Amino acid sequence: RTNLGTVPDYGAGEEVVGVRLSGVRPDGPADRAGIRRGDVIVGLGATEIRNLYDYTFALRQHKPGETATLRLRRDGREVTLPVTFGSR
Repeated sequence: RTNLGTVPDYGAGEEVVGVRLSGVRPDGPADRAGIRRGDVIVGLGATEIRNLYDYTFALRQHKPGETATLRLRRDGREVTLPVTFGSR
């Protein structure tokens, strides 16, 4: 299965559009890409991310070793980062 090593904040609730992260696994794909705790993922590849279901769907569209563009909100601005998927 495709994995980025992200830890979603399951307590973020409905007020957050996207997936807020409570952490990233050390030396995992997200960590290596510069993704941090508190970031809110709003896009992965061509998929808009509004919630955890969208994020799970988007991850399944990719294979380990592929690279895609991840869009996130950090400190009120949008940041775009390339990520290379891992597996678990």
